[in-house]
Amino acid sequence: MDVPDGKGGILYPKGYTFIPLEYVVYPKSIVIINGNDPEQLQWFVSSEYATRLDVTLLLTEGRHPVVAKRLNRPLFYADRKIIDRFRLKAVPSIVRQKGRFMEVSEIDVRRDTVKKGAVADQGR
Repeated sequence: MDVPDGKGGILYPKGYTFIPLEYVVYPKSIVIINGNDPEQLQWFVSSEYATRLDVTLLLTEGRHPVVAKRLNRPLFYADRKIIDRFRLKAVPSIVRQKGRFMEVSEIDVRRDTVKKGAVADQGR
């Protein structure tokens, strides 16, 4: 539906889209792991992200109280909407803003390598 401007006109017409990251900066990194996978938990604990305050940690699986106690930090669940929005194919993944996009980097904990380039457009 049209969004009125309060003065009798239309501020945004029906169907208008925009890319929010053209107007705001998301200063944090999001790390997504499977809390049931000991290798992923160990990777996170030994990574630079474990002590950074600008990191939000999300779990795809695992018992929140157990993982939160082990890692001694706040964490949240990545629900289906988040997984779909960032087009996550594997975890651990690191999501951070790159210009007007959110870049998703997949970590291979067995090889300690990063696969970059899966970029999710956060507009529309």
